[in-house]
Formats: sequence, C-alpha cells, structure tokens
Amino acid sequence: MRTPLHLLNASATVYVQTESISNTGARVLSDGSGVTVRCRVETDSSSEALAWSRTTGFQRAKGYFDLTNSTGTALAMTKETKVVIGSTTYHLIGRPREIPGGLGNVLIVADMEVRS
Repeated sequence: MRTPLHLLNASATVYVQTESISNTGARVLSDGSGVTVRCRVETDSSSEALAWSRTTGFQRAKGYFDLTNSTGTALAMTKETKVVIGSTTYHLIGRPREIPGGLGNVLIVADMEVRS
C-alpha cells in the first residue's frame, strides 16, 4: 500500500550527484539527471538546529520521500543527493534510510540542510 498523497504535499526534483576528480586533484560533484518525486519537508526547529544555523548559516530539515518517482521507478538516493523544492535547494547530510510510514507504507527519510 502506498503512502496517502495528502501527506506528501510537495514535489521535489532529486539529483543524485556523481563524483570525479579534477586535473588538480580537487573533488568535483556533477548533477545527474533529475527525477520528480512527491515529498514532505519539515524544518528542524530544535534548539540544536537553531544553534547550528546561527553558527554555520545552514538551515536543517528532514525530508520524507515516496519510494517511487513520477515514472514509477524506485527512487535512488545517496548521501551525494541534491533536492530542489521550489526555489530552495537542499543537500543530504548522511545517508537516507527507509522507515515505516504507517498502514504498511514505507518512506525514504533524509536529513538535509540548506547551504548559504
């Protein structure tokens, strides 16, 4: 059974980035082709997240994503994933994980941050 769509109230474009090394030896991340997926984003308002934001300028959030993208293909996310929702770009921090979403559903959950 799939997650009820009313709980996933936003649409995101997900880019899994690939890593390469430049001629100078620097790490370079390139966006793969984006896929559209339904999601929900909750801004982290804990005291730790607010202190992190004041210190680094990065805002933390948690994203909940449907297991399949708009074409019905399984969503693949890694720690090198960029998520664009509207005009906001999030970068995953850590590895995404699957959690039970209720009623036998499974969601992908990921910790993210908005970088200045």
